Formats: sequence, C-alpha cells, structure tokens
Amino acid sequence: MQAKEKLNVQYEHSEKLNDFLQDLNISILLSTYQTSRIACIGSNKDLNVSFSIYDKPMGIAKTNRGLAIGTSSMIWKLMARKNNTTIPNNSNNPDIIFHARESISTGPIMGHELFYRGGKLWVVNTRFNSICTIEPPWSFKPYWKPNFIPKDNEGDRCHLNGMAFRENESNPSLASVLGTGSEINSWRANKANSGAIIDIKTDTLIAEKLSMPHSPRYYKNEIYFLNSGEGSLERIDQKTYKREKIAIMPGFTRGLDFYGGFAFVGLSQIRETNIFGGLPISEKKLEAGVSIIDLKTRKEILRFWFKSIVEEIFSVCVLPGWKNPKLISSIDDQESPSWVLPG
Repeated sequence: MQAKEKLNVQYEHSEKLNDFLQDLNISILLSTYQTSRIACIGSNKDLNVSFSIYDKPMGIAKTNRGLAIGTSSMIWKLMARKNNTTIPNNSNNPDIIFHARESISTGPIMGHELFYRGGKLWVVNTRFNSICTIEPPWSFKPYWKPNFIPKDNEGDRCHLNGMAFRENESNPSLASVLGTGSEINSWRANKANSGAIIDIKTDTLIAEKLSMPHSPRYYKNEIYFLNSGEGSLERIDQKTYKREKIAIMPGFTRGLDFYGGFAFVGLSQIRETNIFGGLPISEKKLEAGVSIIDLKTRKEILRFWFKSIVEEIFSVCVLPGWKNPKLISSIDDQESPSWVLPG
C-alpha cells in the first residue's frame, strides 16, 4: 500500500449533528474504498472529521480489543488505547485512539462485510461466494455458501455481500446476495430485481426480487436490510416475510448500523454505470454520506454528506462511548509517526 496524497474533502451536515453525537456520546466511522480512506465523524466543540488511509477498505468490525478493518487483501487489527499513545503535535484531543498494530493476509478475496462474534473474525468472502472465519494458518476458513453455488468454485457468481447475526448469537443467520445464479457474474444480468436475503440456517430465500440488497441486520429482534437500488431501508416480518419500507433516502443505500433507536444508513452516488445502470434510483440526484433515521417516526432527522471527492460509502460503524476517536494506520504513521508504549 503506497502513501496517498491528502484529500481536500468538502462536506456539509445538518445543523444539529454535533449536538446529536454529543448527546448520544457516539461517533461514526465510514469506509470509502473509492478513496482508500476510513472517515471518522466525531464531535468536540464542533464537528471533527478526519481520515485514515487503508487500501480500499470495506468492512469495519468492533472487536474485544478495538477494531478490525478489511482491505483489498488483508485485515488490519487496531488496538484501542485511551491514555498511553504518544501523538506529536496533535490538537484534536481524541478521547480514544485506534492504532493499527497487526495485519492478517487473506489474499484478494473481495472481502465485504466484517464482524467479530464468538471470539472470531467473520468475513463475507465475495470471490469465493462464502461466509468465512479468519483462523490462522489458513487464508480463510469457509463456514457457509448458498446451496445454488457449486462446491469450491472461485469466482463472483451471486455477489454475496452482507451477513447478519442475531443479538447474542455467535454464528450468522442471514446473508444478502445480488443474484441467485451459479455462473460467474450471472448476478449482473438482472441486478435491478434479482437480489435476495437468505436464511443461512435453512438455506431459504426470505426476501427476493430485490434491487441490489446490502447490509442485513437484526436490531431489537427485527430484521432490517437496505434495498440499495431503491435507496430504501426496509424491514422483514419474521413470520410472514412481508417487506415494509421504513424510509427512502437520496442515495444508493449501503452500510447500516443502529444505536439508541436510530438507524445510521450509508449513502453513495452511482459512479460505474455498467454496474449500477438501470436501477430505480439511477435517475435521481444522489449524495454520498450518512443519513440518520428515527425508527419511531420513520423520518430522516439528520444527514452528513460529502461535497467533493468521496462518492461511495460501504460500511457504517457507530462507536458508542467515544465522541472523538482517532484512527492511525501504517500509512498515517509514515506521514505523522506515533508510538504505543507500555505503562
């Protein structure tokens, strides 16, 4: 990974976003593989937005020791440190620092979502159409793949991109795919309506004919997902599997987290027309950033959006308990060295 030039990113946000983050005592991380950055939205006296460099970052997971970030061919582990990291000339007064200390090579697996559950890192391995755990000495250890995928076949056939865990469970229960075909790139042909949410335990489709779905989640024992091609947040009834739209937003919705009765939804513009062309939202004016939805009123209450450079978001990760975190990658270290010391 080569050091990159600093980005002159412009952004705007709702007037009360800083107060909202302060009141909930949270911050927000966004991965943007398009710019090889993790964006950190924190609050101090004013909103504080910073960037950390990673090679095409996708999944972000909260772990027992800090964070994990999936990149183009490896997973970085970041240790959380509150008091004993020395950062020269630092003026942003972070209340927690996540410092990249260890990496695991997975090879180019097109890793998408990343979770830490049951003491293991779980990754959506799109290149091998499977959900895997990261357990050395292997590059990855397959756990599940859709029953319509041929055994042990490499190649992106269904664009498996997301997974969901029930609260307090160690194994994933749901997966999102953009198609249900078995041939390489078969998902591209009818991407506007060929997506599905799969129950992993029964290998059944609980929602289908979706428009490029992403980010399935359980929150307060309810199933949510993003119907990305329609720019919507939706909920699935667990008994009838009936879908219900919660909110529609001005972006390709991808990346979802929940906290305090609010949904934090990633928004992206559409850059690659060969992939995203023909979607219901393709004719709309779209933004890249994050939208905050009140689940009680089903309305957007706040938004943060980029005005330049950043066009795509993949993961959204809320950090409870930390208002103003700082992330430090190995590339950040080259530009502004930092050290983790004992004591």
